[in-house]
Amino acid sequence: MLEKWQKRLVFINIAVFLGVLAIFCAAVYCFGCSAFDDQLRDKLRSIADSAISSIDFDDYGQSHNGKPDLIVSVLPNEASPALNNMRIQWFDTSGRLDIEKGLMALSVPFERQETFQWQSNPPALVFTKPAIANGKLLGYVRVGHPLAEIKKQRALLLQCLVFGALVAVTASGIGVFLLIRQSLRPVEESIEHLQQFCADAAHELLTPITAIRTNSNVALRHPDGMRESDKEKFEAIASGALQVEKLTGDLLMLAKAEQLVEKSRIDSALTPLDLAEHIEDVLEQVTPGAEKKSLKLKNDAQEHLYVFMEGDDLNCVLKNLLDNAIKYTPDDGTVSICASPSNGGIQITVTDSGIGIEKEDLPKVFDRFWRADQARSYHSGGNGLGLPIVKAIIDKYDGTIAVTSEPGKRTEFRIDIKGGKASFNGKGN
Repeated sequence: MLEKWQKRLVFINIAVFLGVLAIFCAAVYCFGCSAFDDQLRDKLRSIADSAISSIDFDDYGQSHNGKPDLIVSVLPNEASPALNNMRIQWFDTSGRLDIEKGLMALSVPFERQETFQWQSNPPALVFTKPAIANGKLLGYVRVGHPLAEIKKQRALLLQCLVFGALVAVTASGIGVFLLIRQSLRPVEESIEHLQQFCADAAHELLTPITAIRTNSNVALRHPDGMRESDKEKFEAIASGALQVEKLTGDLLMLAKAEQLVEKSRIDSALTPLDLAEHIEDVLEQVTPGAEKKSLKLKNDAQEHLYVFMEGDDLNCVLKNLLDNAIKYTPDDGTVSICASPSNGGIQITVTDSGIGIEKEDLPKVFDRFWRADQARSYHSGGNGLGLPIVKAIIDKYDGTIAVTSEPGKRTEFRIDIKGGKASFNGKGN
């Protein structure tokens, strides 16, 4: 009963957790990328400062050659792989490239002020800094660093976040499922007890109600010496008892159908039933009611179709749908039933030219005791349980039922259920 709600609650909880986790991971990733960028900027500043500090000065603060030893050094590039993968350049005061070291190509234009520049091809971050000593401009240091390392760091961070998120979602999903199942168990037990009580109460009430109706009918069959007022009272008693007896029987059937759905007691080896035969039988039963209203009954069901249901359940579904259509179709109207193969199963439709159902009322048609305002009267012969019984039975066989309607024109109930088309030897193909 609560399985659908359990799945929905688990899905909602996981979705909320996933949303929060996604925001958290995005924030961590952005913060991490920003930290990596800051580290790279600090590294470039440090290299530029080291290059400037490698310029030789004499005791009077004058530069010997005005060039950083870090770049001028004759040390081969292979001696420092880290510097070899970078690019360090020295520009004179006029902005002319003087010397450089490293193998990485720089394509961004030279800037005279201290600044960072992003290079797209090859991907790199470039830092330029003026070298000033004793208030005098000596030149410019420009350092370029490839982004391959920082991209690896970002990819590793992303992988860790994704892996951690998957583990967290999996663990959270299992935990949420167990907690929700445990928390819903008392509710499910209470509902099962209530269903059992309804079934027991309906069963126990049937006997005295039947006795009341039977005794009233017996009294009415022997009216000798009975006052007219007493006769009317007995007729009212018999009519009321008949209504209550039908209501009790429907409640009992509904309770049993719902219990079977929840406890999965459906026999997997059901015998296929000839749908056309059952439709003919049910049409014979409802024909007198249709004739009283001069209704036209149309049977458009294909032959050689079978469904996997119990006979009583199939008859109950067909009769309730046809009774409902006849009840709410005005005189001289039309009620039709159709059956045909559909999507690997069988589709049954019952259509009438009746009063229809308002759009906002369509979701309520399968609620217990619900009836449209135009028909909200026990004199219509119903108690609002026919359609809930139909839905409970269809759910019992893992089928679906839907309704469409045009107020004042038509209503159509559509059932999709397991079945198929039979061959001439009586076996399904």
